[in-house]
Amino acid sequence: MLTTECKRCRAGADGSPARADEVLAAITSLDEDDRRRLHRWMTRGRRVHTPLDRAWNSYLRLPADARDDIRANLGT
Repeated sequence: MLTTECKRCRAGADGSPARADEVLAAITSLDEDDRRRLHRWMTRGRRVHTPLDRAWNSYLRLPADARDDIRANLGT
């Protein structure tokens, strides 16, 4: 069975397949808004990234000194 692996965090890299009962339990533990969002992703067959997701991913690709500058600029 093929498994999708995230290049950044290596999720899915351990080689063990997900168990349907554990996935269902994780989904049912979500609040209603998150379950609706997840259902939209499932229906579309892909996750739609929000502007916040894109900003975060861009920030993560910066070198450490640039991330420090961004944080300082934002006052955090």
